[in-house]
Amino acid sequence: MTAIQLLLIILGTLAGSLFVAFVLIPVYFRLQLVSIYGYLKVRFGPTTYKTGSMIFLISQSFGAALRLLLSIKILQYAFFQSLHIPYWLTIAVVLVLIWLYTHKSGIRTIVWTDALQSAFLITVIVISNFVKQFVSGFLITVALVGLDQSMMQKTLTVGNARDARKNVLGFSLFIAVAQTLFLGMGVLMYLFARSKGIPLAVSGGKFQDTDGLYPLLTLHYFGATGAIAFLIAVIASTFASIDACITALTTAFSYDFLQFESIPHERKARTKNQVLLGVNFWLYL
Repeated sequence: MTAIQLLLIILGTLAGSLFVAFVLIPVYFRLQLVSIYGYLKVRFGPTTYKTGSMIFLISQSFGAALRLLLSIKILQYAFFQSLHIPYWLTIAVVLVLIWLYTHKSGIRTIVWTDALQSAFLITVIVISNFVKQFVSGFLITVALVGLDQSMMQKTLTVGNARDARKNVLGFSLFIAVAQTLFLGMGVLMYLFARSKGIPLAVSGGKFQDTDGLYPLLTLHYFGATGAIAFLIAVIASTFASIDACITALTTAFSYDFLQFESIPHERKARTKNQVLLGVNFWLYL
């Protein structure tokens, strides 16, 4: 994917966030939903409701487990392998820490020739890529933000639809800026590698093993401070991502399959903890 394509997806992401904020959120709040899949029950009936929630539970479980595995592989390669700590133990420790964290906190770019050249280039790019990339960003955001319990659960805890809309729009602006910064950082890392003569695997004119570039530079060229910051960043992103997934899985299962709202108050805490432990065990497997 080229930088221009990624920028177009970012623009589509902003448009998708507007759709989520002004179309989906009012519906969720009007129906007073805790699990967004409850809308399927109102609109299509209990069978569709259960099916939609089950699809979420299965797909989110494997997605969360894959993200956890990728984070563990980075930590294992960078730090724990030299200590002879096995994968299974690292995963278990990380999940225990995430469980404790979840249990405690819960949901809370000019002369005329250059100008003409740029104008023609941008025109060609818009004609050839704009619609596809922009629409991709739009649909990705609607699907992964507005129609995903793990992304919507925090927004649904806001007191009213107006404040929830502000939350989504503020978050989308932050994400767009962050993605643009990451795009620039990616370009700078390859420029740094070329300036230092660092050999990079290339096949068919494309860089290979791109995911390994950042750990390589951080651990071998950016000094101890870079390595420590890298470790902290991986751990922080792992906790943030997996914590949200675990909470969403717990919420969806509890409300969509255990009728959590009808459970007596004195049993709710125990039921929530049992489901939370079950979700952690399932991710470990």
